[in-house]
Amino acid sequence: MSIQAAAVQQPDNAAHGHLSAVPAAAPAVLVFSDRELVAAGLARMARYEAGATTRTVSRARMLATMLPGAAAAIIDLGAEGAGEAAALVSDSEASLLLVTATAGAAVPKGLLWAADAVLVADQLDQRTLGFALNATSQGMRIVPRDLGEPLPATSEDRRPGERAIHVLSALAEGKRDGEIALDLGITEAAARKVAQRAVQAIGARTRCQAVAMAVGAGWVA
Repeated sequence: MSIQAAAVQQPDNAAHGHLSAVPAAAPAVLVFSDRELVAAGLARMARYEAGATTRTVSRARMLATMLPGAAAAIIDLGAEGAGEAAALVSDSEASLLLVTATAGAAVPKGLLWAADAVLVADQLDQRTLGFALNATSQGMRIVPRDLGEPLPATSEDRRPGERAIHVLSALAEGKRDGEIALDLGITEAAARKVAQRAVQAIGARTRCQAVAMAVGAGWVA
């Protein structure tokens, strides 16, 4: 089945209702890969385990148009343009799940800090992916221990996206989530998620630490 043919797929909750944790009307889970079999496999697992509508895409430009309203995006790090695609997701409200080929594979620091989950392809099954989708939607972060943790040093190669910079600037001004939500035209819950993404994107543990690191790096005045 081609990537185009798999572009919109409906959940099969009748056969897997006991596994479904996401309503059928939930926003799409986007799967980014230029490898047809990988894209189809990831989309199928997400669809049947999490009960979510899935959409596959092979170009970052197309992904950008699909991100508004998406709940999560699964990025195949072996795909061409994966870094650009992951950066787009990290600057959105969608959860960012990275799929690497093997345990211990190198993941660029900037992507690692921005990711809500890093999954290993040769250890991935439906239940694991379903758990990751549900866990990240609740604000949890999943990173395998054998990937290691990069040093929490702020550098230009880990500069977060413009939306994250906006949020960090707002936090530096003492704005609350509700005020940030109004600035961005999103819900307060979405604003909390964007703020959380901004904090983890630069390797900080708290909002205050994130603001201090951003000011020190010159990203926030």
